[in-house]
Amino acid sequence: MNGCGGGGGGRSGSSSNSNQYYYNSKFVKVKMEGVGIARKIDLSLHQSFQTLTDSLMDMFDKCQMDSNNYKLTYQDRDGDWLLAQDVPWRYNYD
Repeated sequence: MNGCGGGGGGRSGSSSNSNQYYYNSKFVKVKMEGVGIARKIDLSLHQSFQTLTDSLMDMFDKCQMDSNNYKLTYQDRDGDWLLAQDVPWRYNYD
């Protein structure tokens, strides 16, 4: 994702619950244009583009009111950059 990105995703204990969490997680690398460090975020923790955008804005200490100044994009398998909101959330991320 370019324009607005962030991530977390450390490792937790090695219990079976932790293994189940990582098995069901959908980590992706994200970055914010102008920020040199890429991060990872778990898409399975979000229910919509809005919750994802809110988390990304918080991770980069950006004001929620400025969220319209950023666009979520992703790079497809062909290397093309597309607007994330052009794909229904459930189709690609659920």
